[in-house]
Amino acid sequence: MDEADLIRYLSGEEIPTYFIGQIWGFFGEVPVEEQLAFAECHGISARELKEKAQKFSIRSGAHFPILNAEI
Repeated sequence: MDEADLIRYLSGEEIPTYFIGQIWGFFGEVPVEEQLAFAECHGISARELKEKAQKFSIRSGAHFPILNAEI
């Protein structure tokens, strides 16, 4: 997964199953502040990012730190 793939996913496109590990890594290992900064740099609002994390959380069964963030 490259930056363009991640941006497409965070912007609303569905993710191919072979990128699930990378998305889990983004939400699970990258600090929330850096996730938010990355999203903002690419025109993705904090709300949109949190919604995408929530959907991925349901899909993966994991709970990510961004879901606890006040956004």
